[in-house]
Amino acid sequence: MISNSQKAKIEYGDFQTTLELANLVCQKLLELKIDPDLIIEPTCGVGSFLEATVRSFKLTNKIIGVEVNQSYLQILQVNQQLIEDERIEIIAGDFFQYDWIPLIEKFNEKVLIIGNFPWVTNSQQGTIDGRNLPKKTNFQKYTGLDAITGKSNFDISEWMLIQTIHWLQKDGGYLAMLCKSSVSRKILNYIHAKGLNLASCSTYKIDTKKYFNANVEACLLVCKFDLNSRNYYCDVFSSLESQTSCRIGYDNNILIKDLDSFQKLSMLYDPNAIIKWRSGIKHDCSSVMELRKIDSMFINGLGEIIVLI
Repeated sequence: MISNSQKAKIEYGDFQTTLELANLVCQKLLELKIDPDLIIEPTCGVGSFLEATVRSFKLTNKIIGVEVNQSYLQILQVNQQLIEDERIEIIAGDFFQYDWIPLIEKFNEKVLIIGNFPWVTNSQQGTIDGRNLPKKTNFQKYTGLDAITGKSNFDISEWMLIQTIHWLQKDGGYLAMLCKSSVSRKILNYIHAKGLNLASCSTYKIDTKKYFNANVEACLLVCKFDLNSRNYYCDVFSSLESQTSCRIGYDNNILIKDLDSFQKLSMLYDPNAIIKWRSGIKHDCSSVMELRKIDSMFINGLGEIIVLI
């Protein structure tokens, strides 16, 4: 039996970003020459990113934070640094109910969407009867058993990031979001599959044990969107400080882990090959390769006695 506080932490995927990490993220965005007129944090929590953006983006005209948790809103209302900056606006709102497009179009400026969406899956929400999730639809368009079994499970942040990407398709802008590394790859796959606009994409691995006391691979996902580019690749950095990267991307409509190495060896790739590589050979041959010891003998799945030398 979990307590109400534990349930709330799970339901809201509540890994509050430390001010230290928020400052490092903003520093990286400045290094990347990201200079928004409008900054929106759709799930601003206790306000670490709001504080960091106030300090870092001196020329930004407006900074908006939206939060559904009433206890966090009370904390934000007494944060002196936020109160004293006239650019800051705090809105009480639910991400899944709020009408975001009019808010973005109201300012008609170069926008940066920043933050840290919930790190929780829809199946985890179901186990605790959580309500912090979108209306359930088959948005990934799975069919048959895939639509009702494990493959249809998804991170809530994945759904939220997809909505954010669509906000930025019309007029362009920037996205800087902390998320699981697996989610960042799914987002690149979604953008490619839907043929959406993407000017550039990069990820920077973060130390989740240090900043969140969590054992999960996560990163800062940074995307730039414009009105016509379709650059379906992502530069992967090992940390926020790293200056070297490898590039994942698409070649022959296949997602490649190291695009530069693949292209150097492209003469070895035959897109029309009829022989398929099987990585699960041990599983396929389990009846031969998995042995049971009976007395002093080893027997495989076919009932054959195997002599081990």
